[in-house]
Amino acid sequence: MEPTILALLITGGLALAMVFGGAYCAKKGFDLYQTGIGLVRDGLDTALKGEGWSAKLTPRTVGSVVMLTSVLWLGGAVITAPDLRTSEGAEVASLQPSRTLEPSEDEQTALALARQQLNEFREENESIRRLVAIQVAEQTREISALSENLEERLKKISEGLPKNQKDTTRVSWKLASMFPSDLVPLGSLGRELSERVEQISLGNMELEFYEPSVLVLPFDTFDAVSSGKIQAAWSSPSYWTGKEKALGMFGSVPFGPKPLELMAWIFHGGGNSLLDEIYAKFDLKSVICGIVGPASAGWFRNEITSINDLKGLNIRITGLGAEVMARLGASVATLPGGEIYTALEKGAIDATEFSMPAIDGDLGFYRFAKHSYFPGWHQQSMLLELLVNRNAWNALSASQKSIIETTCGNNMRDSLAVSEAIQPEAIAELQAKGVTFLTWPPDITRGMQEAWKQVAEQEAASDPVFKKVFNSYSAFRQKYKTWRGLAYAD
Repeated sequence: MEPTILALLITGGLALAMVFGGAYCAKKGFDLYQTGIGLVRDGLDTALKGEGWSAKLTPRTVGSVVMLTSVLWLGGAVITAPDLRTSEGAEVASLQPSRTLEPSEDEQTALALARQQLNEFREENESIRRLVAIQVAEQTREISALSENLEERLKKISEGLPKNQKDTTRVSWKLASMFPSDLVPLGSLGRELSERVEQISLGNMELEFYEPSVLVLPFDTFDAVSSGKIQAAWSSPSYWTGKEKALGMFGSVPFGPKPLELMAWIFHGGGNSLLDEIYAKFDLKSVICGIVGPASAGWFRNEITSINDLKGLNIRITGLGAEVMARLGASVATLPGGEIYTALEKGAIDATEFSMPAIDGDLGFYRFAKHSYFPGWHQQSMLLELLVNRNAWNALSASQKSIIETTCGNNMRDSLAVSEAIQPEAIAELQAKGVTFLTWPPDITRGMQEAWKQVAEQEAASDPVFKKVFNSYSAFRQKYKTWRGLAYAD
């Protein structure tokens, strides 16, 4: 096709498009105009309601308004344009509007209403702004006054407290146990103490429980706590007679008091003060934290028929009872609880004492020694303690100390109750496994009592600390004897 013809066709097509486009704009122009007015009105409403121009009039919206305005003007121009005129020698096209595009009466009414609403919104918005500003100012003043009052009250309370009540720094201690946690109640009470202290303190105090030999060997815990290597141990005073003989008087006393009488002396007869005095020499603090009743007098491979049978006997025993057995001619071995089973199994010892039937049964002594003797003359009661480095104890606030002491009081109740409750069933189970429960012949009991009297007199004569404790203990027992004789049927 010739280029000239192609150009004419394109030009003709464009002209037709403009004509039909103008007609389309003439038909739609007014509707588009109203739409544009509506968009502007919505934008003003949105701004007055506090949403801001940025919420609705995005760049895309603004572009749409501009494009609509351009279309409106183009449509109006096409609609009102005069006919294209041509003259001889030249063709000149002029496009001029023949009239000004004026809003209709309805549109003018709508615009007037919009202006009225705009003014009303402005007045309402200003009233709300002033009201909110007043309320915020008032609430700010009230909060400021309350804050100042609270600070002043807290300051007065703090000034009135002793120094050690102000320090509530979080406590994190390592607690080394002499007894495994699965040994009820000796070890289980230590773990329960750890858990309860953390619960009551709402996580502010942590006594992390460690099984025997994990941090230190059992009989090394005394020195570890004293030196501050660890903060605390779960133990019994009777284990530390090698450090101070008088500590044997606080539980595991030969032919000593039953649990209630021992507690009476400890807490209301001066015993606890004496215990604190002794431990202070080693930079230690003891919190009595449990008590159990009579132990078995021991597990023996062979039956004991006379006091002479004790001579040369290899027996594991601790505390002051070990002094008595040594005086009667026995060969005494001091072993921690975790080593007893192996010593029996290998034949290193002929007999052992440790605790009550339920506890001894769990440790399996009956497999090698089938004769269990009663009463437990060497330990009618046994105290359990939380042994604490004294500097660590002094660093606690008064409330933190109270949490430990109160929890230990709870342990006293549980230890005594559970240690008594579990024995009958344990005895029946051990009998079914071939254990024979025996009582000491009278002549052996008399021999043990005489030996204890000699040990006590000798220790009191050579050790002022032991003498002081023994005299306090003996005086209390003499007074208590009246009550015990009158009140108890047995």
